[in-house]
Formats: sequence, C-alpha cells, structure tokens
Amino acid sequence: MDWKEYEEITKYVYETLGNAAGTKIVGHGRTCKVEGKSGVSHQIDILTSHSDGVHNYRTAIECKYWDKKINKDIVMKVAEIIEDSEPIKAWLYLKWDLLKMRFLLLSIKMLALLN
Repeated sequence: MDWKEYEEITKYVYETLGNAAGTKIVGHGRTCKVEGKSGVSHQIDILTSHSDGVHNYRTAIECKYWDKKINKDIVMKVAEIIEDSEPIKAWLYLKWDLLKMRFLLLSIKMLALLN
C-alpha cells in the first residue's frame, strides 16, 4: 500500500459511513483545495461536509502514510491551514490508524451482507 491507496481507503470509509449520517465528500486528492481568509489556496487530502439542521460544517482530513514519526511541524501546518480556512474542522490520520480502518472496512462489508 502507498499514500494514494491510504487516502482512497480513508475516503471510502468516510463515504460509506457518511451516507447514513448525511456526510458528503466534497473533494479529495491533489485537486481538492480550499481558499483561506488570507487568499492562499490550501490542498486538502479529503474534504467532507455535513449539517446538523442548523449549521453546515466542513471537515478537512489529512492522511499521512509515513514510516517515520509525525513531528510537530506537520501538526502545526495542518493547524495553520485550518485556522486560515475557518470554518473547517480537521482530522489527521496517520499510518498506524490503518488497523482501525481495516476493522471499519470489515464492519462495513459485514453490515452490507446482513442487509
């Protein structure tokens, strides 16, 4: 597996689980960009949207499929993008989250078989 597949799996999980919750994939990949208050365009791995009936929310999902530790510079970069691109929430998925995603994928497949 490489980073592109990791992003696709993350997108698939959000897409599949999000259908029931009203979460939609707005964009993903290299072409997914949001413009910040500063006028700078930021690339986001996966951008979702959902509503609670009163407010609309966007969530930026940043995927890091790296063998090395994620240092604070990466976390700070994501935080700065989110601050510039309000109102956006953020999730940072790391390679070690893959085990959880594999479990979610298995759960989704099992639910599909039961329905």
